Amino acid sequence: MKRAKISVKATFEEFDENGDGDISKSEFIEALRKLRINDLSTMQIDALWNSLDADHSGSIDYREFVSKLERYGVKNRDPYEDIIYQMIEAAHKARIKSMADFFKVIDAE
Repeated sequence: MKRAKISVKATFEEFDENGDGDISKSEFIEALRKLRINDLSTMQIDALWNSLDADHSGSIDYREFVSKLERYGVKNRDPYEDIIYQMIEAAHKARIKSMADFFKVIDAE
């Protein structure tokens, strides 16, 4: 997703073919096929499915999808949120204690 510059939300929506807010197992298998992931055995697909369907409801909702991806380092941020996140991280690294101090660093004039 990162290399293709596709957001987590857009990926979920692409997988959710019928737009009902959940990814069914058949939609999931179709998404794997579209991604050209054809070398998984039925047992491997089932294991992957079960790891994504955390509540074992028979479908993957957006929360489950995001939660699993975040565990693997995929962030659910749009480009603007990512800029803010990077600014916050930089402020923490610089040990800036307050927003006023942060703005002083940004607005040197």
